[in-house]
Amino acid sequence: MRSGMENTSGMILDKLYAYIPEPPDEPRPPYLPLSRHGWLLLSLILLLGAGLRLYALGRFSLWYDEGTTLMGANLVSKPWLYFNPNFNIEPPLYYFLSACWRACAHMLPSPPLRTEAYDAFFRLPSWFLGVLTVPLAFFTTRMLTRRDLPSYVAALFIAISPFQIYYAQELRAYTAYACLALGALLCLLSALETGRKTSWLGLVVLLSLGMYIHYFSVWVIAVFNVYFLTVLPWHKRKTPAWVYFAMRCAAAYTASLLSRRANGSNGQQGPSSGILPLHSKTA
Repeated sequence: MRSGMENTSGMILDKLYAYIPEPPDEPRPPYLPLSRHGWLLLSLILLLGAGLRLYALGRFSLWYDEGTTLMGANLVSKPWLYFNPNFNIEPPLYYFLSACWRACAHMLPSPPLRTEAYDAFFRLPSWFLGVLTVPLAFFTTRMLTRRDLPSYVAALFIAISPFQIYYAQELRAYTAYACLALGALLCLLSALETGRKTSWLGLVVLLSLGMYIHYFSVWVIAVFNVYFLTVLPWHKRKTPAWVYFAMRCAAAYTASLLSRRANGSNGQQGPSSGILPLHSKTA
């Protein structure tokens, strides 16, 4: 019976594939390992990005939004409150990370209160994730283009971007959101290129984590689906894997979407809450 169902599903897929145009017969260049000089240049760009993000990391004291992150970390002992709009209107994962980092601060010799070093210490997770976006941008661009020059340019732009530097020096979830999105894109390109289960698994995990970091990760998922439809002629045999991936992602972030809906129904949506409604104008 199972073999009959498999044969039926295979016939349906074959009929669907017949409507998908065949791609041009142009093989892609192979993905070559990075040379020693290439690693050296990437390391220099990485050090540049790390230094720019570390410079004056604690110059400005923790402000209101960063204070809400620390307050949200206090709810870690009662995690069900993260999905109660009376206590929280944002995804909970970054609060958990902040709580873990604060626990490490209590175990380590941390700087004294109300000092630049103290504020910089709590911003180190965002700094680390901001630095991590530099090599992620490099390898994602290299996987996409198969060329080194645009990959170095992409890494350099991320390293010196004032926008990226600013949010890498803030105790908020924006840098983590960018880092997860880049990592998920790299896994997506690898999954379509190689079909490895580890790449598909990494894609599901990173996108699911992204929904618990920032609600706007739903737009990343939407763009990934559009990209897959664009390259479908080259990867039409991976359609079942893509459908399975989409189902796993939907199951993983159902709780986050339900929390987002509860926040909106409670009147917490809009400029007063810092979260804009999810529609085409906020994409």
